[in-house]
Amino acid sequence: MAKSEHHERYSWWLNELDSLGIGTLDKNGLNNHKEASDLTEAVKQTLYEEYLQAYSECLMTLKRMSIIWTALKLHIYSLFTRTLHFVAPVFVLLFESKPNDDIVLQ
Repeated sequence: MAKSEHHERYSWWLNELDSLGIGTLDKNGLNNHKEASDLTEAVKQTLYEEYLQAYSECLMTLKRMSIIWTALKLHIYSLFTRTLHFVAPVFVLLFESKPNDDIVLQ
């Protein structure tokens, strides 16, 4: 099929390639709509695979960040509870004592 035989189909595929960022210099070797169609589908498949790879890498990064955030929250909670166990008796002694009492830590 020559360009002139199916000009509408061929032009459509060339426009499709333009929308995918394939310039006219890259398309000079295309002789018919089948070659243009095959190239368009190959470019679309490549872009889709790159998208999937980038998306999965992004998801893995988010999962890692979520795991790190959870570990950080647990660590902060652990530090807080350990500090609270140490500090709470001191506060009890402070609030139960009278102003002139000597405070003795055990």
